[in-house]
Amino acid sequence: MTHVWGYRIPLLVVPVVLLYAVVAAWWVWRGRAHLAVTLERVLLGGAVVFATVVTMSPPGVRDRGVLSPDRGCAVHRVALGAAAVAADDQRILNVLLLVPVGVFAAMVASRLRGARTLLVVAAGAALPLFFEAGQQVFRGLGRSCDTTDLVDNWTGFLLGLAAGSVVVALRWAARRNAGRVGP
Repeated sequence: MTHVWGYRIPLLVVPVVLLYAVVAAWWVWRGRAHLAVTLERVLLGGAVVFATVVTMSPPGVRDRGVLSPDRGCAVHRVALGAAAVAADDQRILNVLLLVPVGVFAAMVASRLRGARTLLVVAAGAALPLFFEAGQQVFRGLGRSCDTTDLVDNWTGFLLGLAAGSVVVALRWAARRNAGRVGP
């Protein structure tokens, strides 16, 4: 484990992401997928794995959780707005945690059609629910579920989805204008 702002981040994330990269390289080398498509999917998978490992790891030095592990989920009114989030470093981390998932979900979904597009976005939006449910079910981790975490994770996912949609729109515009000459 390594410490970031007093929170323990498992070093297991690095080898898992590297394994994802090796599998993607092998997949492209075998001619089974286009490099850009595979890279986007691998990055989405890596972002999901990273968020899962960080969320489901035991708490660090300063991260004690809201409740003791033997109690239920903390359901309370969540203060919204940039100032409320910026005032608490854990809330900032919870928002930032799912931004990459949203970005890569938008990029992967843009290459799909029909129900698959909706499935990718819905799966990304469901991640915070799985995280909080997992923290409640696996009480031995010393984590506790909290509505603030849920809202912050959804905020991060939606911000990432918006940023990813901008990237997709810019990519589409660049391809559309690639053959044009002139002002």
